[in-house]
Amino acid sequence: GQLEWCAMSRSEMTYPGVISGHGELKYYVPYQYGAIIGPERWWHGTDLRSTFLAMQAYWSYTIWIAIFYVACIHTMQKAMEKRPAFRLRRPLIAWNTVLALFSLLGTVRTFEELHFVVSHHSLLDSVSYSLEFAIRAGLFGLAQRPAIG
Repeated sequence: GQLEWCAMSRSEMTYPGVISGHGELKYYVPYQYGAIIGPERWWHGTDLRSTFLAMQAYWSYTIWIAIFYVACIHTMQKAMEKRPAFRLRRPLIAWNTVLALFSLLGTVRTFEELHFVVSHHSLLDSVSYSLEFAIRAGLFGLAQRPAIG
């Protein structure tokens, strides 16, 4: 089944926002940030209905991607055993700087939304209904992938 909105647009959403479909209800906080920061522009206009539909339809692919990733890492480690080490000091400094800035922005946004939810609703709602946090957590996970390998 298709996902159905219980509210029309982000500006008209009621609390909590509810999406139903596939026999499930998804709740989230329809919080509006005061300003859009940096990479948030990439997903700010995203249709949330399409995002949830894709997450529900393709979640199992993440397991295969993880298996493929681990296999690639082990294969590359074997191939690199007898080769000299790469000089990665500068690229790693740049990568960690970008990752630190990303984490800082994520922390600022998370606490902004957490403060709003706890001030206006219950603490349980801050854990259960945060949609933007889910997007940032997913992006943080993706950003960590190169560092783990």
